[in-house]
Amino acid sequence: MNIGDLDWQERHLGGVLPRLVDALLQRGELELVVQAAHERPDWFCARAAAQQLCAAGEPGRAWAVLEPFARTGWLPAVSGAVVAPARAGRAAEALALVPDVPTQRAEYRRRWGR
Repeated sequence: MNIGDLDWQERHLGGVLPRLVDALLQRGELELVVQAAHERPDWFCARAAAQQLCAAGEPGRAWAVLEPFARTGWLPAVSGAVVAPARAGRAAEALALVPDVPTQRAEYRRRWGR
């Protein structure tokens, strides 16, 4: 997985369609969506699974799903991923994902109190 792959997935709705991901989650198939995020790797599955996991009070699991995507440096993944470790009390990890742009770092420090 790299930035090019992820960008293509988002622009061309490659991988598992967001509508299908939503339908799976509505049917209670969170573990299947998490599995697809890891095995495929599928951005739409990862994003939706992480949102569900955070809402269920499992930010650590959400971070585990999002981390491989965020580590690529792809901005949509980084933006989506910083919330999970911050909610899990790992704000330093969240901050480390933010691009080294002073204003962005200052905003995340202000928001997460670190």
